[in-house]
Amino acid sequence: MDEETPWDFSISRKVFYLIEVKDGKDVGVWAFEPEEHGVYSMHTAMSPDCRGKAAVVSGLSAIKWLYDNTKADKIIAPVPKRLKHAQRIPISAGLVYDGMQEDRKIYKMDRILFNKLGEVT
Repeated sequence: MDEETPWDFSISRKVFYLIEVKDGKDVGVWAFEPEEHGVYSMHTAMSPDCRGKAAVVSGLSAIKWLYDNTKADKIIAPVPKRLKHAQRIPISAGLVYDGMQEDRKIYKMDRILFNKLGEVT
């Protein structure tokens, strides 16, 4: 999270989309969808050029952007249980497991936890 990530920004009426760009090429997108007051559901799609540690750094940068630019208090990340490789991203980024919802594992990170993580990095 030391580097500033250049973002192309797109907004719908309700959902924030952050597009990860590397070397002039779109390599992924983060979407933040409002769930209830102050809570956003985080979704992603990454190309092979932004996987592993790069995806974790990108995700933390996207979360930072959301907390810096909105009144969001908490992010939840629903990850399909069958996508074990995708569960590594929220775990590596410091999100906390919060149980199952249908066929998805739910991870969460509130603003306070995010700020504490920033203090130790």
